[in-house]
Amino acid sequence: MGHEQTEIDALAALRPEALTAIARDAIQPYYDATLAERTRDAEHDWCDECEELLERQPAYADARTEVELSLELIHQQAQKFEQLQDRAAALLADIEPPLIQLPSAKNDMPGQEPLFHSRADFAAASRRLRQYKDLIIREL
Repeated sequence: MGHEQTEIDALAALRPEALTAIARDAIQPYYDATLAERTRDAEHDWCDECEELLERQPAYADARTEVELSLELIHQQAQKFEQLQDRAAALLADIEPPLIQLPSAKNDMPGQEPLFHSRADFAAASRRLRQYKDLIIREL
């Protein structure tokens, strides 16, 4: 094909910076490094235009004032609500909930012991796997 053969694993292991440079060079024609900044600038310009448009509207100032006053009332009510929650929690703090009794899993199906379980250590699990594989080979 007119190119030298190179093992990508060897290049990645021995010269990762060279592999990175090759990849960056390959995508360079398709990458616009200025797009993010130009997009941010366009967004800021649009927001500025919208703000100017709103401020030129006669009803905007009154509507904004009403919204800000309503928001302040909401914050005050939220603060009162949090205080009520704190008082209720303090009054109920001495109550000890009962212990939960969780049911155990039921297995109505007779069957063999699972191949692996969390109580087995690595050596025991390995021996069990070898025994299982020996049974499969013998059945063949």
